Amino acid sequence: MSQNPATPVTVSDCEVMASVDDGDDGEQLVIAELCRDGAYLTMPTSSTVAVDEWR
Repeated sequence: MSQNPATPVTVSDCEVMASVDDGDDGEQLVIAELCRDGAYLTMPTSSTVAVDEWR
């Protein structure tokens, strides 16, 4: 049986940023990797948890 080893990943000097955007669909939490185009995700703030509540 052949093995499929994982490819090593190198760490880049890229930053990740989060913000809340008030758009047509309501407030959205946006998390983005700044060094890559299109590397982001969004979700409604109604499905997020406040940090103080999470602790």
